[in-house]
Amino acid sequence: VVFQPPSGPVRRDQAGGHYQWWGWVPGADWRHPEGPGSDLQGKDAHPVVHVAWEDACAYAAWAGKALPTEAEWERAARGGHEGRAFAWGEELAPQGRMLANYWQGEFPWQNLALDGYARTAPVGRFPPNDYGLADMIGNTWEWTADWATTRHDAAGCCGSVATNPVGGSRAGSIDPADPTAIP
Repeated sequence: VVFQPPSGPVRRDQAGGHYQWWGWVPGADWRHPEGPGSDLQGKDAHPVVHVAWEDACAYAAWAGKALPTEAEWERAARGGHEGRAFAWGEELAPQGRMLANYWQGEFPWQNLALDGYARTAPVGRFPPNDYGLADMIGNTWEWTADWATTRHDAAGCCGSVATNPVGGSRAGSIDPADPTAIP
């Protein structure tokens, strides 16, 4: 599945359900991130995309590790600053300074790329948090061992448990069963 922005604004009542700006592109995979004809040239320092949850779990097991829970990942992403909106403070872009690669503009049709990157940014391009971890906000979506939801009746995703075992339900945690949760 490859992100394909629409040509103009989309009203929520015209969205037509799930993920209309994501399109199935035969041949898109981690070696061809935008489909056939694309490659990894110049992307050696970029995060990998098009990795299934099962593949992420298998890689972690191969490395003798495991995917973090959503709560573990969120704690690491915050860099020890549980009370802040972001690891670096309360503003996403303090004084206009971009501290993470994220969508700037009107989602899903207009990305201003004020951080210099319309898609992924090279790993380590932005300052690390106080735990020394870089790129914990933005850039790509991350897989975790579980997922968070405020709905107690939600079914689990990808063979995982249905709710975060220890809390943490920040606005950035998305319930894949709820299409209105997509920003």
